[in-house]
Amino acid sequence: MQESLPPQRPTTIPESALPAVSASPNEADIEIYAYIAARNLLLRELEENPTETNLRRATSANTFAENCLRTAQPPYEAQSLPDAEAARERQHCNAVKLRLAELRARLGHRRRAA
Repeated sequence: MQESLPPQRPTTIPESALPAVSASPNEADIEIYAYIAARNLLLRELEENPTETNLRRATSANTFAENCLRTAQPPYEAQSLPDAEAARERQHCNAVKLRLAELRARLGHRRRAA
């Protein structure tokens, strides 16, 4: 007798994981939020295991997320976050830059002490 498998769930980001938005997010918004979430995961990994490699990965992810948040030029306006959300996320990118600088300095001190 063949056992039936449970139905597959779609592999998308659940809306509960996205920031509160006034309108439903489009595909570009979801992709940008995924990059931001990846950056946040890499930052958390860096804080738990501060290494040069993790620092480079988190820095690259933050730079990429920051580039995704730039104001889109015509005809690509629909592929960007609403202005208020993009501004808030750019501020968060700046805060992450400061945290990365702190962690970079701490790594430098640790390396010199070793």
